[in-house]
Amino acid sequence: MRSPALQRTLWIVAFLVLAAALGVGAVELWRIRSANGLAQLTEKVTGTATVGGPYSLIDQEGNRVTERSFPGLYRLIVFGFTSCPDVCPTELQNISDTLDLLGSDVNKIQPLFITVDPERDTPAVMKDFISHFHPRIRGLSGTPEEVAAAAKAFRVYYQKVPTNEPNFYMMDHSTVIYFMDPGGQFLVHFNATTTPKDMADTIHRYMQKGSAS
Repeated sequence: MRSPALQRTLWIVAFLVLAAALGVGAVELWRIRSANGLAQLTEKVTGTATVGGPYSLIDQEGNRVTERSFPGLYRLIVFGFTSCPDVCPTELQNISDTLDLLGSDVNKIQPLFITVDPERDTPAVMKDFISHFHPRIRGLSGTPEEVAAAAKAFRVYYQKVPTNEPNFYMMDHSTVIYFMDPGGQFLVHFNATTTPKDMADTIHRYMQKGSAS
C-alpha cells in the first residue's frame, strides 16, 4: 500500500502533467471550492499564472464591457449566478465588506460579478441582484458564448445541475475571487472562506507594491 506522502506526491505530479497538457505551464494551482462541495488540489507552484484575458460582456445597465473598460483600476472578479442560494451571496457580501474596509482605496478598484448562468441572468436580473451589495459592484452577463469565453479566460469551471423541481436547475461552478492589477494581470486569488479583513489587508499590500514600483 502506498504511503500518504507518496500518494500526495503522485497527485501533485498528476496535476502538474494535466496543467502542462492544458497549456497552463508553471502556475499556481489552488483549491476551488465548487457549489456542490467538491474540492480540487491545493498546491502552490512558482511561476506566472495564466489567468485572465479578453472578454466582452454586458453590464447591468446594458453597456458593453471588456477587459479594457476600466483603465487604471484594479479589479476584483468573481463568477457566480443570481439563483445561487448561499455561496455567491456570501462572496459578494464579503467583497462588499472588504470594499468598506479599504477606505479611499476603494476608488481604485472595480469589482465585477460575472454570471455563469446567462440564460436566466439577464442585465435586468443582474441589476436587481447586485443592488443588495456594494454600489461599486457591476454585474456582467452576455450570450452563452460570451460568458463561456470569459470563463475560459479565467479558467472557471461551471455546468448545469438538474434538480427534482421541473424546469429548474442549479449551477456547479468555481468559487474563486480574482484580484487583477490595472493592466489586467493576475495578482492573487481569494476563496469563499477568506475574511474581508484578510482580503483588504492583502489588497492594500499589493497596492503599496504597485505604488512603489
